[in-house]
Amino acid sequence: MHHGGHLLGFPLQRAPRPGTPPTRPGRRAPGHSRRRERLPALRHLLAHYLARAGRHDLALEQFRLIGPWCGAYPWTRTNDPIGAFDTARAISATLSAAPRVAAA
Repeated sequence: MHHGGHLLGFPLQRAPRPGTPPTRPGRRAPGHSRRRERLPALRHLLAHYLARAGRHDLALEQFRLIGPWCGAYPWTRTNDPIGAFDTARAISATLSAAPRVAAA
């Protein structure tokens, strides 16, 4: 019986691509990092709290690394995540002391 990603109580896993070395259950593929998984979410939190602390130059650096993606906490706790993200980014861009780089 199949229930929400589990088969007989065991999580389902994708079959490896041909030529991929086998991995033990519970082990991540080579080159995969849990830190790398969490980094985008941490950047959103860092940008949010840096902006709240008035460190708009540092917040703007994080917003630039995030890019246009706003589907993470803390923006998703609002009724308008896109608006909250865009507003925080715009305020940091406006109040930042960081020099602007001309587009090439």
